[in-house]
Amino acid sequence: MPLSPSVSTIADLLTDTMHDTIDARRPLKAVVLLIALLWVGTPSALGQRSFSSIPHDRLVKEVLVRSGRADASPDTFSTEEFLDQGYIRIRLGLFELLLDRESARSLPDADNFKKVCDSVLVLQDRWLDWVEPSADAELIDSIRSDIKELSKWMKRVRGSQIAKLVKGMEGWESDESSDLYVGLNSRASVREISARLAEAMGTGAFMGLDREDKPEPIIMTPRRLPFIEWVSLAGWVYPDLKSSFWQDDVAVWTQFYMDRYKVMALEFGTGASNWSAGIAMNSRVATGMEQQLTQLATNSLVDSYYGDRVPESFAGALAVNLVIDVFGECRTRADGDLRSRRTEAYERFVPGGLSEGGWLPAISADSWWRQESNYGADRFIGPLGAAQKNGYKDSRDRLRTFRLRNDADSHNEIVRAPFLGLAAADMPVPGSTFRGDYKELLRAYRTAFVYWLHSERAKDAEQVFSQLLVHLAGTKEDLEEALKGLYGVPLSSAELTKEDLEGQFLAWILRQ
Repeated sequence: MPLSPSVSTIADLLTDTMHDTIDARRPLKAVVLLIALLWVGTPSALGQRSFSSIPHDRLVKEVLVRSGRADASPDTFSTEEFLDQGYIRIRLGLFELLLDRESARSLPDADNFKKVCDSVLVLQDRWLDWVEPSADAELIDSIRSDIKELSKWMKRVRGSQIAKLVKGMEGWESDESSDLYVGLNSRASVREISARLAEAMGTGAFMGLDREDKPEPIIMTPRRLPFIEWVSLAGWVYPDLKSSFWQDDVAVWTQFYMDRYKVMALEFGTGASNWSAGIAMNSRVATGMEQQLTQLATNSLVDSYYGDRVPESFAGALAVNLVIDVFGECRTRADGDLRSRRTEAYERFVPGGLSEGGWLPAISADSWWRQESNYGADRFIGPLGAAQKNGYKDSRDRLRTFRLRNDADSHNEIVRAPFLGLAAADMPVPGSTFRGDYKELLRAYRTAFVYWLHSERAKDAEQVFSQLLVHLAGTKEDLEEALKGLYGVPLSSAELTKEDLEGQFLAWILRQ
């Protein structure tokens, strides 16, 4: 299993080697989403670095003893049984959200879990907006009605109710009240609505999918300690992957997969030197946690409906756009250049940082791409246009070139489109000092491209884009094949003209 994606190959919408190197849905395997690697500007293989700051072995023993499994072995450990005996859960459409009972007894953590529940309903409703013009109209109406009614019920649920419910449960024993519909004594009509919505979103029938109900389970970890415990547990359950999990870079991960479960942190890590401490995702903006959850859960939704036919780079662009649709901005820390919190990525001294590379707070300044776009409120069109115009000044190529800034903002470098599809596969990438700005360019470029394709390409843009999403759900074609079939032109080309989508997009950016 390759664990060190190369950063010398361009990451594009179709073949994003930074994201798609690993099949995060490999059955019964603990697979890492390499979020940490996205924060490093140089290639680094997980497992090549080994530290002892995090006591992974001790953490596993403590988890097993605490859960009454002191004598368990990797062969006898059951993730499903572990969750059934120690977690609460609720099914909300496609997603099943889980929270450990110990965290749920804390009112702040129970409140945050409730906010997450609200957010996944909102994101699914917004997804319907994107597919509605071409999806099953009757099913869409039914799903919208069920989301509305379930949202009303969720709004009446309080974190204090969840905390009180869990305080009355016995430790590490199965309890039917762990299902919040049961534990909170929801009406029969609410349970019927929940079941109907789960089947509709889980099967994807509204988009023409023909499959059994396939929920997306997400284990929420409000604090860094339970998240790191899950990482340690994954390395113990899967000894062949221990070197990938039992190392210090996991101190800054925000998600990974264990079997079919996505384990998601609701705090940012501060680094291996203080691995159990976290920074609240809402520390910079009041909806930071909900924005982060919405982006990562949307990635899961896209992966569930499309699998390998849609690369994670395209899924990421969809997710960023959905976050902006819901919140009017995207202040997540899930993609692009996230090195602002990692001192070693700057290769310069940071007061108070550890000699081996400390970690800056998550409130460090974001890239100029994010700030000058008002965090995506303009879909990054402003910064893209500025970089394109500056590229013209240096190259006299008005359409295809963009100017990058180095980390110190003291030197510039020109990069040239195409950036999308197979046409971009052999394009050179900038040197390491420009790599962070390049990642931000690609993030902005993809997000703006998806927005243009959905909203600005032509008068029928939304209709055709919904056809694309519905068509991809039921075809064996990959993204580039589907685009050419629906739009009549290829995604991209070396020449970049009006005869390909990327050329049309660049011309549109130039006119803004």
